[in-house]
Amino acid sequence: MKRTVLLIMVTVLSCFLLCSVSNVIAQDACEGNFDCDQDVDGTDAAVFKEDFGRSAFKNPCPDCQENPCPNYYEPCVSNEDCDSGCCCNEADVDRCHDQTYCESVIGAQCINSNTSCITGETRPCGTDVGECEYGVETCIAGVWGNCVGGITPTVEICDGLDNDCDGIVDEDFSFIDWDGSTLLIGDSCGTGVCAGGTVICNVVGDGAECSSNVNASNEVCDDSLDNDCDGAVDLEDTDCEPQNTPPTQPVVATEPTTVYTTDTVVCIIVVPSSDPDGDDIYYDYLWIQDGIPQIDLNTNTLLPSETAPGEEWQCSVTPNDTTEYGVSGFSDSFIIQ
Repeated sequence: MKRTVLLIMVTVLSCFLLCSVSNVIAQDACEGNFDCDQDVDGTDAAVFKEDFGRSAFKNPCPDCQENPCPNYYEPCVSNEDCDSGCCCNEADVDRCHDQTYCESVIGAQCINSNTSCITGETRPCGTDVGECEYGVETCIAGVWGNCVGGITPTVEICDGLDNDCDGIVDEDFSFIDWDGSTLLIGDSCGTGVCAGGTVICNVVGDGAECSSNVNASNEVCDDSLDNDCDGAVDLEDTDCEPQNTPPTQPVVATEPTTVYTTDTVVCIIVVPSSDPDGDDIYYDYLWIQDGIPQIDLNTNTLLPSETAPGEEWQCSVTPNDTTEYGVSGFSDSFIIQ
């Protein structure tokens, strides 16, 4: 009888120990996070934490992820001291926080893994790209506050700085060069007397310009230079009026060489004028008697009725291109016999 009772007691104790070990193994392990999830049977699982060479079983935890913890960080002894959805953290053990990392906490507090930060914590915020500087966020009641103290992005201006903090300097500004090409800050630019320039920001900072364009001036139409830096030289430039060149001086003679009162004298162009611009050439004739131009005698012939013995005559021929007169050519003078 005693042997039977002892056998029953050993069996019960063995079952109890086996079930206890099984339950511990089945419990969730907190490897750096306080996940507060549930076992497959729907009951809350105890949380196991091992860090800094220490182990601790935490109190069973309600659904921390679904419910806020109004008395977060208030002193507690057990879960009953905490609001619904919160657990009482054991004193002087490492606490899993925010499902991301663990921290050492001295003194038991109500915790909630759904809370994003630890009150009093600070962290950098914003960016330090370009002209921006990091600000600071401070954790207040488990929630990160506004970012303060930093320098935030501003509208990009042309000043050699990254004002909008996107990692690119003066990207919104360009310059249209003489040939229509679009250039960015730092590109080479300019032509003519402005060649060899660099695209830079203008003084105001609202646009770009070519640094060498300060050399530009009004186009000079006969110096073989592109003075106004538009890619056109002299008469190629629309700023220049076409420059006319008058015809050259002709070589003139008269026939016959000995003239009598009965002769008709003819004024002859021995060497015609030429026009550098390729314009058509026209000639005006004028007869000169004893050094006095005879305005009415303006053809290339001098009739016998217009002369008398002993008079001295000469023929002149003046070329023109309808725009400008050239230098007149004169024949040798002759005496009427």
